[in-house]
Amino acid sequence: MQFRVNLPLVGMDNSFNPAVVPTPTLRANNPIEPLTPTLPPTPSSPLRRLTLNEVMGMGGPLVVLLNNTKWDGTMSGFPPPGITETPAEGSTEVWEIINLTADTHPIHLHVVQFQLLSRQKFNVNRYWRAYNAAFAAGAYVPEAGPPLLYGTLGVDSVLGGNPDVTPYVQGTTVGPDPNEIGWKDTVRMNPGEVTRIVVRFSPQNATATSNPMYPFDPSIGPGYVWHCHILDHEDNEMMRPYTVQALPRP
Repeated sequence: MQFRVNLPLVGMDNSFNPAVVPTPTLRANNPIEPLTPTLPPTPSSPLRRLTLNEVMGMGGPLVVLLNNTKWDGTMSGFPPPGITETPAEGSTEVWEIINLTADTHPIHLHVVQFQLLSRQKFNVNRYWRAYNAAFAAGAYVPEAGPPLLYGTLGVDSVLGGNPDVTPYVQGTTVGPDPNEIGWKDTVRMNPGEVTRIVVRFSPQNATATSNPMYPFDPSIGPGYVWHCHILDHEDNEMMRPYTVQALPRP
C-alpha cells in the first residue's frame, strides 16, 4: 500500500511522533501520572507482581499460564470465579511481569492503553529457587496459582502473590524502544526479563485532573481479559479474565 501526501498541507498538522519526544508524556495535554520503575508502590498506585509460566512436557510446553493460573482460576483463596486482577476505575497501577518461560510473549490488556516503563534482566535460576520455596510444598505446583496469597508479602499495595524479583535483577533497566514510546495495548515480554508497564484504568484521553470514568460501566459483564497474543498460547490457557471496579455512577 502506498500513501501519497499532497503538498502544501491544508489546515493544521496535528500528527504526533512519539519517537522524537524526550520523555514519554505521550501528549503535552495528556500525560500519564509520573511514575518511574523504582517508585515505591502506594495504595493509589499499587504494584502487581505477576509471572508468565510454561509447564513443560516431553515434547515441549503442555500449558502456558499467566501467574501460574488457568483461565477459570480454579484455586482457593480468591474471589469467585477465580478473578484475581480487580483494578479500580480511575486508578493507576504498575504491572511488573516476570517472564519465567523460554519465549517472548506479546501481552495484551483489554479496555486500556498503557505505557512501557522498562525491561530488566534477572537471574532466572536464583529467582526460580525463591519462587519454588514460596510454595507451601516447597516446590513449584503447576496451575496452582501464585505461591503467596495477597496480603502476605509485607507490603499491602503489592499484589500478585509472587516473590520480589528485585534481589535477582541484573544490569540496568532498559527503556522502551522508539516504536514503543506511546500508548500501547500490547507489549512484548522477553524471556529472562521483568517487564514493567504503567496502566491507568480510564479512557485514553483522560488526564490526571479530568473525569477518570469510562462513558460506560466497566464493571458490567462479561468483563475483560489480559492474554498473550500468540494464538496457540492464548488458546492454551494463557488468558485470564479481569474486572474493573466501577466508580459510583450519577
